[in-house]
Amino acid sequence: MRHASRSITLIVFLLAAACVVTPTHMPDGGAGGSGTKPPTVSEETCERLDTCNTLPGSVEECIQGTNTDLNSLPQNQRAEVELALKQCLAHPSCDGLVECLASIFQ
Repeated sequence: MRHASRSITLIVFLLAAACVVTPTHMPDGGAGGSGTKPPTVSEETCERLDTCNTLPGSVEECIQGTNTDLNSLPQNQRAEVELALKQCLAHPSCDGLVECLASIFQ
C-alpha cells in the first residue's frame, strides 16, 4: 500500500499541476478521437484538462505521465483510480471536473 500511495502521490502531482489555472469555460463535449479504439481514461482526462485550459504541458506529456503512474499501481488500485477518474469526467463543467479530481487525491 505504501508503494501505491507514492504512485497516487505522483498522479496527484500531475493533476494538481494541471489544475493550477482556474477554468474559464465549459467544454462542448467529449474528447473523442478519430481512431477506431476508444480513448483510454488517461487520454480522456488529459484531453479534458486541455479543453479546460488547465494543462501546464502538452496532452501527450500528461498522457505518458498518467499512464506511467497508473501502470505502477496494483491492478485493483488502478481499477479504483480509473473508475474515479471516469466519474470525474462525467462532470459537465471544468470547475466540477477540477474539484472532483482534487477530491480523489486528498
